[in-house]
Amino acid sequence: MAAPRIAQPRYQAVHTRLQRDRGLASEHLCECGERASEWAYDHSDPEEKYDERGRPYSLNQAHYRPMCVPCHRRMDSGNGCRKGHPWTPENTYVYRGKRYCRKCRRAYMRQRRSSSDV
Repeated sequence: MAAPRIAQPRYQAVHTRLQRDRGLASEHLCECGERASEWAYDHSDPEEKYDERGRPYSLNQAHYRPMCVPCHRRMDSGNGCRKGHPWTPENTYVYRGKRYCRKCRRAYMRQRRSSSDV
């Protein structure tokens, strides 16, 4: 007989399902171009959960990205954005309670404008 499913999966269960549904992180590349080794939560879920050790996680697999260890640690350190830009007052803006990187936003908008000009 199968074990009953709990209403809210715990941290480890979410990671097990992530690996089952999306494969090993090492089958993907990190954003930096290196081979990924871990699934990393991007901290963008408005319904973020915390396990008993205080680790944040999401029930939504769309909030996980394959990352190499250095990129994952840098992102989790809180010292900079996903691309490593520092969280300084000049480079940070807050929208709906979440902080965003101005440099990344400018790069995104430049790319978006250039692709729409084609």
